[in-house]
Amino acid sequence: MKIRTVVLMLLLVPVFVFSQTVHQVEAGKNVISAALAGAAEGDIIELTTSGGVYQESDALRITFGVTFRAAEGLAEKPVVVNVDTLKTVFYISEDLGFADNWWLKLDGIRFDAMNIVGTDTTKVRNIFAVEETATDYSLSANDCVFENTADKVMVPSETSQADSVMFTNCLFQHIGSNALFFRVWGGGAAPGSVRYFHIEDCTFFDINGLSFDVSAHNNAAPPYPQIFINHVTIYKQYMNAWWNSNVKGEGVVKNVILHMPEENGTGLRGFIGIQMGHCLYGPNCMIEIKDGSTEIDSASFISLTDPLFVDAANGDLRLYSNSPAIGAADDGGNLGDRNWDVVENTAVEKNTFAAPAEFSLQQNYPNPFNPSTQIAYTLDRTSAVHMDVYDALGRRVASLVNAEQQAAGHYSVEWNGTDMNGNSVSSGVYFTRLQSNGQVKIIKMVLMK
Repeated sequence: MKIRTVVLMLLLVPVFVFSQTVHQVEAGKNVISAALAGAAEGDIIELTTSGGVYQESDALRITFGVTFRAAEGLAEKPVVVNVDTLKTVFYISEDLGFADNWWLKLDGIRFDAMNIVGTDTTKVRNIFAVEETATDYSLSANDCVFENTADKVMVPSETSQADSVMFTNCLFQHIGSNALFFRVWGGGAAPGSVRYFHIEDCTFFDINGLSFDVSAHNNAAPPYPQIFINHVTIYKQYMNAWWNSNVKGEGVVKNVILHMPEENGTGLRGFIGIQMGHCLYGPNCMIEIKDGSTEIDSASFISLTDPLFVDAANGDLRLYSNSPAIGAADDGGNLGDRNWDVVENTAVEKNTFAAPAEFSLQQNYPNPFNPSTQIAYTLDRTSAVHMDVYDALGRRVASLVNAEQQAAGHYSVEWNGTDMNGNSVSSGVYFTRLQSNGQVKIIKMVLMK
């Protein structure tokens, strides 16, 4: 384990000098909790290993304001997992002796709730858990991935209360239940379990429940939760994304794409004080404006329309250039999460006419998988290509592509979970490495038998 500390002296003239320490941490087991134990309020814990796996044996208990971030310039996000308990990654509890008005900031990190011990694969229940007595805390996450939970991403108790919760440029995928669940069933104080709730440029993919739910205190008078939902893409959720029965909120929901592949449908509901507009919803979806909520512009809703994702089933939610979501946002941009690019149809359908814009390796699908998985990649120029699979110890177990020359274009290969001798490999974490023209891309895969 290597932990380096860098002290930053921020001179605030003429009042005082504030000392902030950056704790630089390489991948390993229980290295984050060790750095946290030596940190103070305002410090930064910086994860420095590109694609490195940071394993924690217990929940990280936050007792003061602290930032967890990826170091600048990493090719892949660091991955944080809980390997020995099945409860949560972060535990927010006020009975640990800290004062109100503290914060937790996250930036550039992948939080994977898949827990692999030997050949036994399990899932951590939640990323964030909040105890009943926690109040006045603030949580913000930017450019993070939250995935593979057995239950929710965040589950505050009904009597806890956040001052603010903000997620920007984040991906939520393969969630076992509701993703962000701030419903109040009658306990706690007004305005509810969160005062200000903000989601912007985020994607919710394969959510086995609600994508987000924010409720006012049951039957409460003002003040209500202040809510801002902007440029969000939702695909494959299995309950209403905005289900606020008998609760109240104030704010804006706009520039949303909501789509489902199945006939069981889903919806987005706004209640008291919510303004809604500039939303596209697919044939199996509905948007409801209920109990005093209002339309920003009735003509801005695009109903029962396919948004034309590039490959939604495999998690590629880029928009084709003829998508009705193009240019339909209130800011003149595209509806949905603005982190998804637009793909020209000619470049996809006829690779000979237009070369792809960049070299890329897509996340395998399905993941976790058994017995086989598909791996898609894109070449931006004709070149030699090598794709190999490595185990968690760095040993090469399979060679999937070994071409002296491949033309620019889109490709997909299958790995059936066998090694170079045709023998089945064991359950666990594997890495696919794609190399072409001096460029390298790596993805993590999970084989679960």
